[in-house]
Amino acid sequence: MIGIRWLGVARRIAQGRACRGRIVLFLVCLTLAAWLSPTSAGTTKPADVTITTSQVCPSDVATFVAEGAIEDSGNVTYTLLGPAAGLYGVTGVTLKTEAVFTGKNDTFTLRWDVVFKVTDDPDAFAEFGQWRIVAGTGAYAGLTGQGRSSGTCNFVTGIESQILEGQVH
Repeated sequence: MIGIRWLGVARRIAQGRACRGRIVLFLVCLTLAAWLSPTSAGTTKPADVTITTSQVCPSDVATFVAEGAIEDSGNVTYTLLGPAAGLYGVTGVTLKTEAVFTGKNDTFTLRWDVVFKVTDDPDAFAEFGQWRIVAGTGAYAGLTGQGRSSGTCNFVTGIESQILEGQVH
């Protein structure tokens, strides 16, 4: 009896009529599982990161220490992406900057809009900004993220420090 039943199933498979619904359901489930599974750096859960930079201002090179989702340290190279916008000495200046962070684990690049605002201290500026990761190499390939920054720049002491906080994935 079992042999006759299997012959009927084999005949239906050969004719393309048996299990068609199950095959389609299996393929749909397989596609959804592949689509929803986190397989690359760009699809993982966001994680907190804090990056501290320090430099002698004005300068286009700094050092950094990153903690949290990125554990690294090294040098930062800044490139100004256009002319400064704003009224210097009245309300502040906005700079669009590209920052390349070169650490022990390769490099990542940020686009960074920084606003330098005057303070009560005529020798210092307060800094506020927003950043986003636009590129990465090696261990940072596929890395994405964004956040906010704050800091100070004192032209008498020559010290500038910034803290970048946000999330990466």
